[in-house]
Amino acid sequence: MVEDFTRKRILGDISVFEARNLQLIHDNLLLHKLRNRRECDF
Repeated sequence: MVEDFTRKRILGDISVFEARNLQLIHDNLLLHKLRNRRECDF
């Protein structure tokens, strides 16, 4: 039972870590698109 809990906990931490990374990647791409769009306007 303890092993199952530990395994789930580790997997949970990994998925949170991946979610944060995906959010950072998404935000960076969005920022990059907005900057390019702004530079094209000038």
